[in-house]
Amino acid sequence: MHCLVFLHPDDRARLLIPSNINYVVRAELPDQEMDPDRSLRAIIEVCSKKFPKAFAAETTITEDGYPIYRRRNIPGQSFTKTYAGGQKTFCFDNR
Repeated sequence: MHCLVFLHPDDRARLLIPSNINYVVRAELPDQEMDPDRSLRAIIEVCSKKFPKAFAAETTITEDGYPIYRRRNIPGQSFTKTYAGGQKTFCFDNR
């Protein structure tokens, strides 16, 4: 989901702390506990906005104020989807 939020200036400063960003933004695949019926993964399969991104161990804030979200390379946290009648395969991971 993409969401645009306008914050009061006092709140904006608090959100520019990486640990606070991680609390409200998740840029990684949902785990089995979070997505037991795999419905969230079905949504991910249709997203195409400037992906894949690079893996990032931690969330950081760039000089211009934009976050680079944590996208850890977690072994086993990926899935593969086959398209075009079995002709094309794509592996989805936290990138």
